[in-house]
Amino acid sequence: MIEELRRPITVEMVIQEINRYADSEFRYADKSDEVAIVGGGSRAGLGHPATVNHGLSTGRLTGVTLYEPSEMIVSARAGTPLSEIDRLLAE
Repeated sequence: MIEELRRPITVEMVIQEINRYADSEFRYADKSDEVAIVGGGSRAGLGHPATVNHGLSTGRLTGVTLYEPSEMIVSARAGTPLSEIDRLLAE
């Protein structure tokens, strides 16, 4: 059993734990609670100001996961800044 715990931690494992945490937080929250999903906050001033009891940040979920220039496909995690994608596309 201990040998199983010594394996390297992957991004997928971290994301799975984040999803479990978020699920448990929202499952036990009051049904009237409001939740905001927040990225880097670059567009926070647009629209109506959010007044929420809970926030779920995607700021650490960054990085391009797939880039196929010949197929014009880019896939990125939710918190990836557009500047990172712009740099990739400019190469």
